[in-house]
Amino acid sequence: MRAPGTWLRLLLAVGLLALCSGRVARAEEEPPSNDGAEEAEEPEALSPEEAKRLEKLLKKAAKRRKVQEALAALDEVGERSHACFHKPLLKMLTHESSRVAVRAADLLAVQKVESEKDRKKLGKAMWKKAFTDRKNHRRYTVQGRILYAAAAVEGGAELDRKRFKDLERLWRSVVGDPHEANAPAVVSVCEYVRLAKDKRLCRWLAEEIDEPGATAVNSPTNPPAAWWERRWKMWKQYKAEVVEALEELTGESFKDTASAKAWFQENEKEFGFHW
Repeated sequence: MRAPGTWLRLLLAVGLLALCSGRVARAEEEPPSNDGAEEAEEPEALSPEEAKRLEKLLKKAAKRRKVQEALAALDEVGERSHACFHKPLLKMLTHESSRVAVRAADLLAVQKVESEKDRKKLGKAMWKKAFTDRKNHRRYTVQGRILYAAAAVEGGAELDRKRFKDLERLWRSVVGDPHEANAPAVVSVCEYVRLAKDKRLCRWLAEEIDEPGATAVNSPTNPPAAWWERRWKMWKQYKAEVVEALEELTGESFKDTASAKAWFQENEKEFGFHW
């Protein structure tokens, strides 16, 4: 026979083992808590000295026009914002390299401008000094990024009538003379639509839902097969963006142009767009 003290120690050991097993089981069942996880840090505020250094870097790169130097300067600025960056970034929108101009536009899009007056001033300067500049003639991808960046700087404002005419010319040029390399211009237009909620582009976008193809094969005005091949390759690159932009505007996911047209005609008064 075991001594009473032995039985007591045995019972305590069994209880402790059961308690530990339960804790282990719960630890395996429950996912780890993220309570102590740190949130993503905001970019550090620029000191006057650092802002000045980066401004000089941008000015030098904009003046010398060397592609790799300009890209390196833009990468070093990253998404940091400062008023002294605006002027050199504006100049880089007409850089001989489209890569540099596009990157400069993307940096301008994230610049934080406090007053509405200054936002409008910067957006207008981007249009006057870059979008319509002869150096960006037929550089549709660059123009597309400037379109989006100007709208972003101006807080998602719709284009005025004059600028909208410029956008119409851009759209006709891209769709009328298709090249796969220009697909990003249409993507930028879609981004502008999502940002500004500009309903004037609804038909343009809706007509791009359907796969492009010749409807009058024997017509003398029908483009050659090579044109349709380029058109299809370009369309494939932006079709999803077109559908997403229309869905954000209307709340509807259209499967084809016909269903989009029917919806706009049925909801003309409520939605506020005439097909």
